[in-house]
Amino acid sequence: MHWFKRSLLILLLAFISYLVYYCWNAFPIVSGYSAKMACSCIYLGDRSLESVQKEELGNFPLKLASITLENDSTVTATVAGMARQRAVYRAGLGCTLVNEISKEELKNQALVLARAP
Repeated sequence: MHWFKRSLLILLLAFISYLVYYCWNAFPIVSGYSAKMACSCIYLGDRSLESVQKEELGNFPLKLASITLENDSTVTATVAGMARQRAVYRAGLGCTLVNEISKEELKNQALVLARAP
């Protein structure tokens, strides 16, 4: 009977370890998708945050993300305070998910837009 309890404990620890590993990899995806979708819908689609949260981000697992709007056309999404992702709206280019550079560097990039045909 002692080996049964030990085996059950090992299985439980393995399951919890896998769950933590899965969440560690899934949370950045959920928050990144939520930030990009909210940014595009709000700044390009001229919709409210409440509308986007209800219609586009209202189902599991996307509803786990909490979204905040900043004054400089930036949307930030987190899942339980972790895996923070930012999307920045830039006129003429749309929304961009910020990775590996700062938000300020992204906004200060020199833009060369194509002429309208």
